[in-house]
This record gives sequence, structure tokens and C-alpha cells, in this order.
Amino acid sequence: MHRIPLIVVMVVTILLPGSTAACSAEDDTLNVALEKRIHKLMRKQNLPGLAIAIVDDQKVLYQEAFGLADLENNIQASTGTVFRLWSVSKLFTALELFREVEAGLVNLDDPLLEYLPEFTIQSRSAEEQTITVKSVMAHRSGLPRNECVSKPGAVADPLRLDKFETEVADCFLAFPEGTRYHYSNLGYDLLGRIIEENRHEGFAPYMKKYMFEALGMNHTTFSSADLGDSSVLAGGYEFYKGEFYPVIRSDINSVPSGNLYSTIEDMSLFLTSVFDQKIFAYEETMPSMYVDHFSTEDDPETMGLGWKTTTLEGSDLLVWHDGGPSDGTGALIAMLPSRKMGIILIGNGTTFSGSVSLPFAMEIFQVLLDSKNEKADDHPHKPERIKKMVRPLETYEGTYAAFGQLIEVKAKNRKLKGKIGGLGLEMIPEHDSTFRVTHWLHKIGLTRIFKPPIAFDQIHITFCNSKTPEAPGMIINLNNISFEICPRYPDHLIEQGGWEKLVGEYRMADRLPDNKPGAFTGPVFNITPVDHTLVMSGVFGPVVPVNDHCLEIMSGPFAGETIEYDSATGFLIHQNAVLIPANQKQEV
Repeated sequence: MHRIPLIVVMVVTILLPGSTAACSAEDDTLNVALEKRIHKLMRKQNLPGLAIAIVDDQKVLYQEAFGLADLENNIQASTGTVFRLWSVSKLFTALELFREVEAGLVNLDDPLLEYLPEFTIQSRSAEEQTITVKSVMAHRSGLPRNECVSKPGAVADPLRLDKFETEVADCFLAFPEGTRYHYSNLGYDLLGRIIEENRHEGFAPYMKKYMFEALGMNHTTFSSADLGDSSVLAGGYEFYKGEFYPVIRSDINSVPSGNLYSTIEDMSLFLTSVFDQKIFAYEETMPSMYVDHFSTEDDPETMGLGWKTTTLEGSDLLVWHDGGPSDGTGALIAMLPSRKMGIILIGNGTTFSGSVSLPFAMEIFQVLLDSKNEKADDHPHKPERIKKMVRPLETYEGTYAAFGQLIEVKAKNRKLKGKIGGLGLEMIPEHDSTFRVTHWLHKIGLTRIFKPPIAFDQIHITFCNSKTPEAPGMIINLNNISFEICPRYPDHLIEQGGWEKLVGEYRMADRLPDNKPGAFTGPVFNITPVDHTLVMSGVFGPVVPVNDHCLEIMSGPFAGETIEYDSATGFLIHQNAVLIPANQKQEV
């Protein structure tokens, strides 16, 4: 990424509140403790600014902004600062879909083609695929992560979303429908297309008028053009080697899945509207969005219809949605529905991911419950270590794809050990095929000083027999918040298929019709052989050939997606991009 340093005229670690929280004297101690946590979080994550709100039913308990919204112009963050909330957009798209369910305009079990008859996409599966509206909402449709738009030229109405319906015919499903959780921005853009077809109006203007303005959220929109000159729009930043660098901010095409703008004040108002049952006509509609319809033992990711779900300390249902932060802003909205309690967090840095914001919100929830003497779980269960494994540890040895990397698992000295990204892990059996994770630094207490990139005590690993007992897959459980499904990488693949010809450097270009390359977009990628495997740099990770013209991405955000290999040109095609061998001299 090309970076231009900023001259920061104010040290952002000196954090000044952007507004005054309304609280009684008896709340002061709790507020001081909360602000200490906030300051620590901002320092640790290198956040220029952060906004937070805590809502208890109809009361906003706490609402503050800290630090700077705009480093270049030294503009302080306030509760009226507009942030881009990225994928929190999906939650509002899902809410409108459920309003249309109430109105009889949508049936969740209907095929997507019932509403978008021009939609078509390819599949590597021999079985016919029927994608339902429900599976799209739960990210179980198998649709790829991002749009596959490849045709150039503006559509007749740039505010409408028909391009997502008509321009994916050359792309592939990642998985068969209903078989695997696969987060898809494309899926929610298609849901937005259903909304504008049903409402006979562009998605963004309809949502502004009939969702946001109807709730009094007057500074919330899906288009930056609606913000006006008086709005303070927070910048997004990346922290690199002691400097902050701005991330370019402009509207994106994926409006229903990621182009939401709002303030912490408006989002607080939204939460009070949820608790006051102002969103839907029927009381039972919102709880129906929390229901997990698809998780299984082999795919344990829990997801409602629009809301992600987990439990707080194994007791209270917690629902949330996060957005960002790779483009400079991270956002989170989280609720305990049974207690009508919610938290909103927004930070303008690339480090403020859901893996950071959700645990922080969970800490705050627990503090609030403790202050009311309402602990979520007074007696958490600690699994006992088993003395004998049913299967020998050697059963689980192999190379697995995890988080866009490879993890080697080996049995040694009656222990199971793994190594990922240079980090060695020890797996301690809890039950047959289930392990907890530790590290020698953790064993002797040094992780309190030297903070590792992961919290070992929050990780559990399960090996499962998704195909055969001889070749189980692996599932990494991150504190019951998210799950990474890790397939085995085939042994000695390169020698079997002659795929060493793909090794080398590639430049990325826009994909035009007939798979012709357009303008180069900047990124350079490498395919490298690693112990008889193929690994692609960047977000791709391990790839495996499935036939003589297709590769499959094995893990990470694009898991299951197809990269097409054109033997005539040497090009690799993934969704809306063409990867061109760097040694080719032709002009594009």
C-alpha cells in the first residue's frame, strides 16, 4: 500500500472527550473505569478517534467521542461526527427485508430467482443449486464474498443495483447452498436489489426516507452526497511504523452491504427504537432474526438472519454486527436482547476489527451486569483433561489451511503440536478430537508481558471426519465468536499435476468482457511452492487445483472461491480481477 505520512499537529494519545455524558454522581465511578478502558484500547490499537454509546432500554447511559476525527485538519471527534460503518449496512438491509416479509412481499424460503429472474451464476457442483433468500441472509448461500461485475460502462441509473443481478454469470459459487458459512457482500447487494424492485425506488433514497428519517436518524444515509457541507466526516487511518496514513474515502458500489454513514447519536437512537419495538409491525419479528437456521457440527458458525449471534459467558444471547476495518474505520453494534441493553463502538483505524471491538463490548456488558449483581454465569465449566485418546494422535497429523495460511500439525512425544506463521502451538486434549491451545510463553505467564497476536486460552480446536476417518478436517473455535474451518491440503500436489507452472509473480488488472485485462490496479501477488503446496500472497493464501483450468482458494475471506486458469494466456481470473504474469510484456 502506498503511504504518504501525515504531519499530526496534536498528539492523539492525549484523549479529550468530544461531548459531555449525562450521568448522575453515583455513575461517576463506573464512567471513570470505562474511560480508562477506552483510553487503553485506543493506545493499544492506535486509534486516532473513537465514539461509544451504551443504551439501557430507552435510556442512553453513556455517549462520548474521544480523540480526533480528522488528523489532517485537527478536527476533534464528537457524538455528531459522521463515520462510515461499512458492513453494519447489512443489518439495515436485513431489517428492511423483514419489513417486506411482514408486508407479504418476500418469503424467506423462496428461491432468489423468484425475485431476481435475471440472476445466474456458475457452480462447480454437479447438483443443481437453489439459493433461497434465507440462505443469503445467513451467509449460507455459497455466493462469493464480493461482486463479480466485469462489464464496463455506467448503468442507466447509478443509484440502482441491477448490475449485481445481471453481471455475475461468468463467476462461480464458493460452496453448494446451505453447506458452509461464507460471508458474502454480494449476497446483501442482491438483497438490496430485491428491496428496490419491491419498492419501485432506488435502494439508497428509499432507505433514507422510509427507514432512517422515519426513525429520526437524520444524519444516517447510504450516500455521502446526502451528508451536506456542514457534516464532519471522519477520516479512516492506518498506523504504520509510528505514523498515521489516510485511507482514501469514497462511496463504493456495494451500497446495501457496505456504504452506510451514521453518527453515534443516530445509532443510539436506533437502539432505543429497537427496544421500543418501533422497527416492525409485529413483536415477534425481531426475535425471529436471531434464530440460527444452518449451523451444524461440521460448520458451527452461528448466524441469525442479519444478526450474528453468540452468548455472553455461556448464558445471555448476544447479537451483533461489525463493519470494516480494512478501509480505515471499524464499527460494532451489539445487543443483549433479553435485557434490552446495547453498545455501539466506532473507531477510525484499520486495527479496530470485530475481533477487537466485540470482546471489548462483551467486557463492558459484563461490567454493567456485575454492577447490577446480574452475572451472566457464576460457574463457568472448565473441561477436564482426558487421560486417553480414542484415536492415536498421528491420525490428526497433516497440513491444514487456516486464516489464509498453512498450519502444520504433528504428533511428538505424546503431544499434538502445530505451527502457523512461525508461531508454535501445543494442543492439549479435552475430549476425544477436541483440544485446547497453549504456548510455552503462556505456560510460564510471560504472555502478560509479551502480548501474542492471539489469546491462547480462548482457542479450541476440533478435528472432524467431514470426509473419511483417515483424513479429518480441523475447526478452530475462537471463543465461540467465530469459527475457522480448516481443510487438509492434499499431499504432494505439485508433483501430481504439474502445477509448478503457476509459480511466479502476477500483476492485478480490472476484468473486462471475455476475460480481457483492463487497467492495472496496483497490487502485485506471488504464487510460491511451500513443501509441495501452492500459496498465494496477500489475502488469498493456500490454493489447490480442482481440474485443469480451475484452482480453489482453501481458506481466509475467499475460502471456496474459484480462480480460473487460462492456459492460452497464462492469466488467472478471480471475480472482477485478472492476474497477469509479471514477465508478460504486452500492454493492457
